[in-house]
Amino acid sequence: MSRKLWAGALASAMALICAGCSSDTPTQPLTAGLNMGSSPSKITDDGASILLAVSAVDTQGKPGTGDVTFQATAGELGQGGKDATATLTNGSATVEYRCDVAVDSACTGTVTVTSAWNSQSATHFITVSAAQVSAPDSGAPDAGPQDAGSPTDAGSPTDAGVVVPAGPPAALTYFENPNTQPALGLHSSGRDVSTVISFKVTDAQGVAAAEIPVDFSASGPGAVSVIPAQAMTGPDGIATSVLYSGDQVGIAAVTASIADALVDPNVTSTSSPKLLAASPGTSIVGATPSAKGFVVECDQINLAANATVTPPRKDLSTDCIAKLADAQGNPVGVPTQVDWLAEAGSMNQVVLSQGQTDFAPSASTGVATTTFSTAGAYPPVDVSAMPGEYINGALNQRDMLVTVIAITQGEEQYWDGSGTGTVDGKYEPGEWFVDMGEPFIDENDNNQWDPGEPFTDTTWYQCDGTAVTPNGQYDGPNGCWDGPGNGRHPTQIWRATHVLYSGIPSGLATFLPANAVVPEQGSALVDFVIGDSYGNPMAPDSAALSVALSSDFGGKASAKISFSDPSLNTRYYPFQLSDDALELDSNTGTVVGSCDPLKTTSTDGKFRCIRQSTFSNFVAGNLGTVELDNSNSTGSSLGITTVHVTGKIDEGAGGAIFSADFQ
Repeated sequence: MSRKLWAGALASAMALICAGCSSDTPTQPLTAGLNMGSSPSKITDDGASILLAVSAVDTQGKPGTGDVTFQATAGELGQGGKDATATLTNGSATVEYRCDVAVDSACTGTVTVTSAWNSQSATHFITVSAAQVSAPDSGAPDAGPQDAGSPTDAGSPTDAGVVVPAGPPAALTYFENPNTQPALGLHSSGRDVSTVISFKVTDAQGVAAAEIPVDFSASGPGAVSVIPAQAMTGPDGIATSVLYSGDQVGIAAVTASIADALVDPNVTSTSSPKLLAASPGTSIVGATPSAKGFVVECDQINLAANATVTPPRKDLSTDCIAKLADAQGNPVGVPTQVDWLAEAGSMNQVVLSQGQTDFAPSASTGVATTTFSTAGAYPPVDVSAMPGEYINGALNQRDMLVTVIAITQGEEQYWDGSGTGTVDGKYEPGEWFVDMGEPFIDENDNNQWDPGEPFTDTTWYQCDGTAVTPNGQYDGPNGCWDGPGNGRHPTQIWRATHVLYSGIPSGLATFLPANAVVPEQGSALVDFVIGDSYGNPMAPDSAALSVALSSDFGGKASAKISFSDPSLNTRYYPFQLSDDALELDSNTGTVVGSCDPLKTTSTDGKFRCIRQSTFSNFVAGNLGTVELDNSNSTGSSLGITTVHVTGKIDEGAGGAIFSADFQ
């Protein structure tokens, strides 16, 4: 088929995408945006051409209208030149592209084509390779037998370039195109959002059938689409279209079909086509990590690093994870690098998150796991006590609190539709967002970077798009939203968690009350508190609470732990730690209250929040209760972590006096 006829056929096919649709036809809502692709995405540099196709969707999920502009870095678009304009029909438009190195020396390697519509843009890359040059024909017949003046086998070109048509199409199968991507990112994710999908048509003898129109339809999550909706097979019997992702994760499939009349000219039925084939499925995965869904935590947050004469113990460790999700809460299915930093101890600093390995996300999709070890830097930075925090001389609980941060490339958190009323799955100026500075370890817990605190010196972007390369100094929030799209750039997003170092029981251990009377043939309950010298609770690997009476009771009494603080073996800090979004005054940069996305904003982009941590409700040590019974047998000492109870039974007084004795 000639270039002109090929372009005309595809242009006609574009009009079939919404044929028979009306404004009353229910459709899945699309995220507003512009997508672009081509079939194929590789051409030769001898002026060969391909057709570029775009699809546009407005903020109401309806097909876009108006004109789309195209610009290429090399070659020619449309009627000539590096710029072209096409009018959208049913949300779609096409433009022809060609590249001839004899006309444009830049026609080599990768050519970038950019399309723009309203405030949306899309970029597509075309690979241009050198055309193969055939040796001049000497006029002698080709080697090998050839029927004089007769065509070659059906479906193969003759010397004159004539293609002998194959028989009617008899088989339609999925063709494994090497350019087909196994997974796509979500719409407007900044990742690949389109891929070619191919099918092959053959006749009853298995010969490739050329110039057969193949219809395409797409099924899957988030209004996936396939453009064009119809394509002609080439001399190899292959027809190709482009699958575009939507705004939800899942599996998308393309179904190809051939009209009955092409299979059997005698058929006039309009029922389901006789020839159908489906692609094996393309994974649509969350692709851009969002600070909104960034979760960082360690399995065990209390490690007995100080439970030794010469701290730290170096044999303790715990797994820490970072969960990556996009702005819609979908797990990020593309393996993504996560960097880790710790105030003390050590850890694997660079790990990759788990990609989506099946047609649907698993519990491990988007999870990056590393190991924190107490072997490494020691001690954590000494800090000043906060109101309500336990103090033991110069010691306080947060002196042994280790800050751990995880960092990845992504987008800052925003509230879709806040301030603007437009919910479109991406950030728009005027929406509330959380502004982030360069990642740093807040060693003194004051929610700001202070000289000497470790930080990651990164490339970041000013609000006008100017790049600021690593400059050896800490750079705070820049005042505007950062992330892919709308002319902005991905940024470093990060979250902190904490690991607590604890030691052996110390002076904090007390009975409440310190003395009690146990009635003869009766029992008593006594509460106790146990903790290390910093006031921190015991770690699960350093304290197994138990109680024993001294031999002075002569076997006439016993004791047991009737209640043990559940925090002893659970995720527990000796304080409440909250992570809150707070509003910043757009002029002064000071905190003015809680971030309220319901507030009205303007489009200047200055309505922003920051995230701060707050420590409150401090609790010293672990709590428990001892039950004393003077009619049971005595226990025995269990070592350094044992809570000992000593006393003397006074039968004459009818009771027993006891006191706490911690060792």
